[in-house]
This record gives sequence, C-alpha cells and structure tokens, in this order.
Amino acid sequence: MLDQGAARDRYEEMAKEFSSSSKGEARVVTVAGVPAFLVPDDESTWVDGSTEGTPGLIEFVAGGQDVNLVAHASDEELLQLATSTIQKNG
Repeated sequence: MLDQGAARDRYEEMAKEFSSSSKGEARVVTVAGVPAFLVPDDESTWVDGSTEGTPGLIEFVAGGQDVNLVAHASDEELLQLATSTIQKNG
C-alpha cells in the first residue's frame, strides 16, 4: 500500500475534491502518527443535495491495508476507532 507521505498527498487531494460536497469539512488529520482523511457525520452531500443522514468517514492505512471506517459517529469517535485500529494493526 501507500507509504505515509504518499498517503498524506492522496488524502490532501481527496480533501480538495470533497471540499464542495462536504461544506469544506473534509480534511486531513493525523491519528496515532498516521495521516488520515476525515469527513464528519452529516457533512457530505447526497446526490439530491441533502446532507441529512450522511455517515462520517475516516480513511487511513493500517497494517499495509487501506482502511475505511464509515459510521454515524462524532469526529472524536471516528478518531478513537481509527486510533484503536492502527494500534492493533500497526
């Protein structure tokens, strides 16, 4: 999979692409020293333009695998899930 620098570059590009469909809330964060892409709960836009009910998302690399966690959860909860996954899988 991607090295950390390549992953960060990819996530920064994704944040730019998602900016208009996430009210500018999509962003790159660092979780347990690993870059991650975060879109908060209820901040992305459905095809019809509504945002109600859209799940949050955090994407990162753990154990050499690209991991996507999608849930109706706060930013803090998504970050905690990502931290736990990274710590368990390296």
